[in-house]
Amino acid sequence: DYEAQLSAYGKIRSALSSFESAMEGLGSLDKFKVYSASSSDEDVLTASASSVAANGTYNIEISRLAQRHKMASDEYADTATFSGSLSIAIGTDSLTINPVDNSLEEIRDLINNDANNPGVTATIINVDAGLQRLVLTSEEEGSANQLVLSGTLDDPANPDNPDFLGLASINQVPVVGGGGGPGPGGGGEITYETITNFADLDASFTVDGFQITSSSNSASNVVDGITFQLQEIGSATLSLSRDTDKITENVKEFIDSYNDVQKLLNDYSSDELRGDSTLRSMQSQLRNVLNTAPTGLTGSFNFLSQIGILSDAKTGELSVDEADLERALDVDFQ
Repeated sequence: DYEAQLSAYGKIRSALSSFESAMEGLGSLDKFKVYSASSSDEDVLTASASSVAANGTYNIEISRLAQRHKMASDEYADTATFSGSLSIAIGTDSLTINPVDNSLEEIRDLINNDANNPGVTATIINVDAGLQRLVLTSEEEGSANQLVLSGTLDDPANPDNPDFLGLASINQVPVVGGGGGPGPGGGGEITYETITNFADLDASFTVDGFQITSSSNSASNVVDGITFQLQEIGSATLSLSRDTDKITENVKEFIDSYNDVQKLLNDYSSDELRGDSTLRSMQSQLRNVLNTAPTGLTGSFNFLSQIGILSDAKTGELSVDEADLERALDVDFQ
């Protein structure tokens, strides 16, 4: 008998734990402030919203995406070797390698394996039979993560003029031509040219006509509570609205977990835990909470029944009328 009672209490404890977890989805006002973001063109723009967002519509026009700075070397034979010193800095952090008769592939490995690597990745592109280029790429977007080179490396093709293997920026930036057409705002055909101004590594876009630059294509400091994900050049309209479906989902999870507890309490009260005072106390406390109006409320609602959540008088289990709940959210969300 004791083992059966212990097993029963173990199952009740597990159900109460699940109920507690379900309550976390409704445990503060922020849990109700759930918003959905809808883009008119998700190929151009997507977005997410936090609890500090608000309903609204925004017209977004993207003219340039943020890029990771890229530099490529001249073409060299895969048998060529290089000696000297090369420092690569990003902001105040840097690495320095000192190759001695190393190939491009060995220089790549020296960079990638350096313990002080500030956030640059080196790769090799085989451009033709026996010819290679070394490519350096910043791991983060934006002008703040520009690659800056210093030092001297012997170039076997040009020994009198060491120039870091001819490493130069290869990023392309969009240029909108005249005459109307498919460009942002109908400004004309978009062409691309090699970057000359490192500020062009930052994204450029407008929100309701206001010009914005961002070091990342994930821009979260433009409108409170919204993170814009810039996808490609173009225009899109972003709409934010309260996600009542998510709120309803949280409420239903609460109800299901509450009902699991009540069903267990009802089952055990007529079986293993018949007449158990602790079990009756649990049932009483749960029902008292549901039947007592919270203090300090100012608005249209005081009881769960007023927002579509009803209790079965016989079993104590809850149900929800989703239409009544959504209507209550619309009438008096606060």
